[in-house]
Amino acid sequence: MFNAAGLNSLVNKWFVQELATLEALGLDISREHDLVIIDIETLMFNRDALINRTITIQNALLEYERDYLRFNIANARPRPRSEHEANALLEKSFWPFSIFLDNKVEKLGYRRSGKDLLAKANVLFEDDEE
Repeated sequence: MFNAAGLNSLVNKWFVQELATLEALGLDISREHDLVIIDIETLMFNRDALINRTITIQNALLEYERDYLRFNIANARPRPRSEHEANALLEKSFWPFSIFLDNKVEKLGYRRSGKDLLAKANVLFEDDEE
């Protein structure tokens, strides 16, 4: 549910609107960043990269904010050569943080073992009526 495409962008737009209201009332918002929804499973599944500090959560959040939440097709590099490429970039900007972080971790060579994922997923399928 929290990993739905575009949810971060939508909630962040509301957040930015509220920040603008607070700023108009005199509150200093210069140190505020965009709002990012992160589910706990994303942190658990990528814990090795985070524990080893290969990736810091702060840098990942700042990169996601810059490249996804604040995405602007006019500033895209490399520039899209067709409408299809532009649409693909726009669609990518709606990715949830979980997909962004998973891709980033995998590019660095971290692999999650199926055993590890299965152990975590088993909790979802346990029968409580025993």
